[in-house]
Amino acid sequence: MLKMRTAAIGVTSLLLATSGLAVATSPAGAQPAPDKAAPSTTGEFERGCDAYLWLGIYGTTDTFKHKGRKTSLQTEKAPDWHAITEAKNVAWGDAISVQRSLKPFKMGDKPRYPSTVEVTGEGGGIKSCDHDVTLWEAGVKDKATTDTVWLQSDDSHSYAVRACVHPDGEESQCGRWYIDHK
Repeated sequence: MLKMRTAAIGVTSLLLATSGLAVATSPAGAQPAPDKAAPSTTGEFERGCDAYLWLGIYGTTDTFKHKGRKTSLQTEKAPDWHAITEAKNVAWGDAISVQRSLKPFKMGDKPRYPSTVEVTGEGGGIKSCDHDVTLWEAGVKDKATTDTVWLQSDDSHSYAVRACVHPDGEESQCGRWYIDHK
């Protein structure tokens, strides 16, 4: 009976310790992402998110794998205002980001996929909403999500958005740019 009580105390202590760690590291935008998140472009670059994670209906717009991480750009379908990055199979120390152009583009009948040169030129540069993967996300959830950036500025204009993953100690990778359609 003494052995069972010791085991129960050990498990309870472990649960309390990891809960405290999760609470201490859980805010999505609390930690800045490392400098490796900055793209090598000639346009303006700024860090920051447009809003906290918005509870909307999101759908996958683009997906890619890099260094074992499955990363996807998620765009909101209703009400169609925000974009986020979601990464699975993440490790503690990784960073992820959702990026958008600083200026919106005119939307057409079909989605567009501009180059980085177009986004830094015509789009005015890049804004990056960065998120460092926490121990809780890597060890328990095995998934991380950024806060949001704006997807559409009005009924006829959309920002170019993309997802990026920055594995700890490895080369970063970004998906393709996406401009929403009407």
